[in-house]
Amino acid sequence: MKDRDKLKKLVQIIGDLLKVEGNEWLIDEILKTIGETSPVEEIAKHSVIQNIHEYCVEQKIEKQATEFYNSFPIHEIREQLIQDYKKMEHERRRDDFEGFCLSMFQQIEAVVNFLFESDLVKSKLQIERKSSAFLEWDSEKRVWTRNSNQRLVPFLLMKVNPEKNQNSPRYNPNSKGPFYEMDEKSEDAYFDKDGKPVIDYNPSKKSWGFVNRFRAVLFYYYFKSELKQIDFDKIYKPGYDLYIMRNQNHRESKPTDNQKEIIDTIAGKEGKYFLKFYGFLEDFISQVEQSLYSQNLIKSSSNQTNKPKQKNKFSNTLGDDPKLAKLFEQLKKKD
Repeated sequence: MKDRDKLKKLVQIIGDLLKVEGNEWLIDEILKTIGETSPVEEIAKHSVIQNIHEYCVEQKIEKQATEFYNSFPIHEIREQLIQDYKKMEHERRRDDFEGFCLSMFQQIEAVVNFLFESDLVKSKLQIERKSSAFLEWDSEKRVWTRNSNQRLVPFLLMKVNPEKNQNSPRYNPNSKGPFYEMDEKSEDAYFDKDGKPVIDYNPSKKSWGFVNRFRAVLFYYYFKSELKQIDFDKIYKPGYDLYIMRNQNHRESKPTDNQKEIIDTIAGKEGKYFLKFYGFLEDFISQVEQSLYSQNLIKSSSNQTNKPKQKNKFSNTLGDDPKLAKLFEQLKKKD
């Protein structure tokens, strides 16, 4: 017992020495000695080491999120995108696939809603409501032109032509009409008196749901209005799959047969879909960002204002702990 008391006093003395400026080297020597005499597995169990590890991870996630959205031109939502990115990374570390999908979807949803609701898309649809959806090859002029018989609005709203629907009494296997089609009255229900798409609830109208808005944003800001039919599902499909998985976390309604098929396909393959959805997010955000700048739709600010506001460097998921941060900084000097 006496030896134990003496050792405790020694620890107190060492603690006092560590407080003296200029003795930072002592931390290195103590850690070196501990590392040489104790198994890493035992050291890692200590709460201080675990807290330092979490602190390091938090700093990396903060850095990754900030860098990912640093040049994204929609300043109004950029800070929220960064926060959702950080949540997404934490869900990934916890291996919570549904939480991961929810956090990633919130980033996509924020971008889609901003672009659609800020007239950037609505004004385009107002002008191009009757235009074609797909590029077709003009063999005479040897150029791609938007001249397909598939109109844009029915394609975005996914209104299947009854003649193409095998479950419809009007099904016609020989029909040469477009796959998506709407009559003028049905289409008018999705536009207000000014000819712009309806978003908010209106008892006499039909609003554009998220999937329809997502398709519109893809058309204008991913494909820049130059869409070849074969290319659309390459980006739309993973986005729609993400939307379905988000609904697992967000909604209680029973999925349709098609949605259940997607859920069953992903089940047991979550490890692969973590990576697949990461790729989708990077592709979508990068293309939208490039499109906004190239079309001069959102002006880039100066380098100073274009950088997201930095958080307090001590801020992390464990709370603000200056002592822990100071210890972390001292440990970094070892490098």
